[in-house]
Amino acid sequence: LLSRAAEHLYWLGRHLERIEATVRVVEEHTNLLVDLPIEVESDWSSLVAMVGGQQPFTDQGLSHDEADVVAFLLHDRSNPSSVAATVAAARENLRVTRQLVPSAAWECLNRLYLTLGDADGPALSRSQNLAVCQAGRVTCQQVAGIMALNMGRDQGWSFYEVGRGLERADMTARILDARVGAILAGSGASG
Repeated sequence: LLSRAAEHLYWLGRHLERIEATVRVVEEHTNLLVDLPIEVESDWSSLVAMVGGQQPFTDQGLSHDEADVVAFLLHDRSNPSSVAATVAAARENLRVTRQLVPSAAWECLNRLYLTLGDADGPALSRSQNLAVCQAGRVTCQQVAGIMALNMGRDQGWSFYEVGRGLERADMTARILDARVGAILAGSGASG
């Protein structure tokens, strides 16, 4: 296995895991918002902290309301952690390693890439954003299943799995850090 191919498979695993985690966070936070009473304020800024995009978000001067945060996390291609940018990066990694992975994985991810291009707009409705989240989640699960069922358990598979596992651990740590920080800030405790 060439080191370049190993690197692309590693980043493919990381990107796919990041896409799924980001859309799950947005999807679950949106569903939580719908279930909360109207008088309860929702903290959309914690979502930006969970995906590690505070600096680009602040640099763009965006507000912490639902529309700006969701657009930044899902559609903003200038944000390297957004779903749209991550899908493009994963697609490029998959394109370079197409001879090592099942062709169905390419078809699934390419379909999501084209769907995101169609869904790119300045102000999508909540239901449109949830549809993007669902498409991202389902595609990542399909690609993971295709890879698990059809890819040989060789070095390429190992690099792909290391990337997925490392991104999952990284995202878990960021989510815990953001939630613990919010809890400590809310209780008035100092860290």
